[in-house]
Amino acid sequence: MAESTAFDGYGIIFGIGDGTSSESFVDVAEIIDVSGPGFSRDTIDVSHSGSPNHYREFIAGFKDGGEVTLTMNMTQADYTSFLAKFDSDAANNFKITIPDSNFTTLPTILFSGIVTGVETEYSIEDKVTANVTIKVTGKPVHTQGT
Repeated sequence: MAESTAFDGYGIIFGIGDGTSSESFVDVAEIIDVSGPGFSRDTIDVSHSGSPNHYREFIAGFKDGGEVTLTMNMTQADYTSFLAKFDSDAANNFKITIPDSNFTTLPTILFSGIVTGVETEYSIEDKVTANVTIKVTGKPVHTQGT
């Protein structure tokens, strides 16, 4: 039986672009969970009175990079940064670096997105967390590690 090449998410890095021409990324502290981007595609109904066997016909429409959600232990600096991105209305660049010990250069996902949600969760018996939602705009770029 072949040995699994699965890996865990320990060490994942989520970076916020600084918006300069030689873009560098500032890492978000204390990441708990990152999900996305997710990919979907619209379809366009091109059915007509002569469609074969009375079945609908479709062609490919626009693609959508979905959303990225981020859960982190709340730190004042990261919370303030995401609120500023939310208030700015502008798209920002983000980078997810995927930890995988099989690579010397880690795989990454680069994307542009608009912060659409910033929520905090308070509990008297647990840590305070922040959840951020980012709507991906354009095509995310995946780089394969080497």
